[in-house]
Amino acid sequence: EVKLVPFDGRFKRYEREYSALGFPKYEYVFFGDSWMDFWRNHGNVDPSLYGPEFADDAAGISAVNVGVGGTKFSDWYDERLDDLVLKFNAEKFVINLGFNDIHSGQTVDFVEAECKRVVNKILSYNKNAEIYLCSLTHCTAYVPYWEKENELNDRMKKLADENPNVNYLKTGELFTDENGKPFTAHTTNKVPFIMVDEATRGNVTLHPGALCDI
Repeated sequence: EVKLVPFDGRFKRYEREYSALGFPKYEYVFFGDSWMDFWRNHGNVDPSLYGPEFADDAAGISAVNVGVGGTKFSDWYDERLDDLVLKFNAEKFVINLGFNDIHSGQTVDFVEAECKRVVNKILSYNKNAEIYLCSLTHCTAYVPYWEKENELNDRMKKLADENPNVNYLKTGELFTDENGKPFTAHTTNKVPFIMVDEATRGNVTLHPGALCDI
């Protein structure tokens, strides 16, 4: 019987890649979900849509990004931290996790506990480590989750307030307006719209709306 371990292939690939390099020392380790993963490598996506990749943004900084899209705090369990994240002998750790946790149905209490586990694991390795927790960013397609996301953000901020080694980064707040509501306008540019449907050819009327309506 073959037991599939979620994301094991991605983690093992990172381990092989950096083991071959002797796990070089970095000052910063960035890790987490797709925010980090796609920042590391946009793949075939038009770079004008997402800006520079990590290597360009981090030019001149001693930093490595080992993001794995889709992961939760609970996927970064102690063995994976030992075998990958902590092997870089870094002093500073930037973490973007929590979104997939909440959206997979995990409770805020459980996610908070897993967040604290990751933080404590890093501090057990280096009591002077600086840890940066990125706040969750709301997605306009998932309004029902906003309340829990806000609650988790509040708890991560509280963790940072109570621990001098932990910092709360208001990354999610960059995408909110002056009232704390998420921006719903993705662009001010004209957006091409192509519809392929023989039944409605020539009979399509577009009404004012937003991209999220499509």
